[in-house]
Amino acid sequence: MRNRIINFWNASIEGKMEYYDFEGFFVEFEKKLKDKINGHGQLSFKDYVKYISKFYNIEELKQFTYKSKHTGFNDTYEDILFYVFNKRYCMFKKRYNKSSIYKKLLVVYSELSNRKNLIQLEKVFLIDKCIDLQHNSGFIIDVDVEKLKIKFEENVEVCL
Repeated sequence: MRNRIINFWNASIEGKMEYYDFEGFFVEFEKKLKDKINGHGQLSFKDYVKYISKFYNIEELKQFTYKSKHTGFNDTYEDILFYVFNKRYCMFKKRYNKSSIYKKLLVVYSELSNRKNLIQLEKVFLIDKCIDLQHNSGFIIDVDVEKLKIKFEENVEVCL
């Protein structure tokens, strides 16, 4: 992402935005943003379970499924996932749902998900929003935008 941001700033300075890989930036940023909001319970429970499965071997939970021949009592794999993860999901959802930062994250995530028909100028604005979001909320991508911007501006001054 570091290079994508630098390339974006270079294309902007040079007036060559038509050559910039907008889609590459959007795909990479959207994936990381989705992980960020998903890990804090801001999407669906199903999305949360899919996210959490990166850290736990949830397939092991299948051994706890149960089907009774006599009582009609059944515990499906989905039931087990609900029992194990729903409490944490609800806690995250409740805790972060009111956060203004997470509201902004969700707005930008929605815009990224609906980017198909954007014109170039709208794409530029959307990348600016993504960079600003990283700068203000942090921990979406592994880049310190402020330090990167200072270094970039120093290099531009040297070139001028």
